[in-house]
Amino acid sequence: MVALSIETTQLKHYSYSRLFDYYGKAVAAARSGEDVLLDFEQCHFLHQNAVAFLGGMIRTVQRTGRKVYVRDG
Repeated sequence: MVALSIETTQLKHYSYSRLFDYYGKAVAAARSGEDVLLDFEQCHFLHQNAVAFLGGMIRTVQRTGRKVYVRDG
């Protein structure tokens, strides 16, 4: 299982870069047969764009037949 520590996001360029990094890691893990854990313990706020992006990422992982787990803070 691959664990991704999701951090607080804002409407800043670096937040979008981080989201695409999460996406790449999650999809690569799913394609190699691993499940994904999204760890939100260090996240205090997600902008609405981040919520939509992560939702799409979750669906993409699920389409590979892998599971996505969530650890909330």
